[in-house]
Amino acid sequence: MDSKMNENLIKFILWKEIFSIPVYTLLFNKLKLGFWIYLIIDRLIVLTIVSKSIKIDEILEEAFSDKNSNLLSLSIFSMICSITLYIMTFIKNRKLFYILIVCEASDFIVTKLLEK
Repeated sequence: MDSKMNENLIKFILWKEIFSIPVYTLLFNKLKLGFWIYLIIDRLIVLTIVSKSIKIDEILEEAFSDKNSNLLSLSIFSMICSITLYIMTFIKNRKLFYILIVCEASDFIVTKLLEK
């Protein structure tokens, strides 16, 4: 049960990553206040999930070693989409790109601090 819940949580995070960059872009271009509110809420969701002591890296590594094809396919798809969307954002809107990179870097730093 716990493994299935963690797998569903990973799927949620991966799908959220795929759709978050287009949502960020739309909000950044059309509604600045909405962008900042969504950004803060999104970061709090990520930090809340990480603070629950869920080791996302371990779950993904386990899925890759067990050949969980659904999770493996979704992970690869999410990585390709995220990289492509970040490149497109860099080309079209550098200010948004830099904001997102700073957020990703700060998330990484905070998650590493929470792991200790």
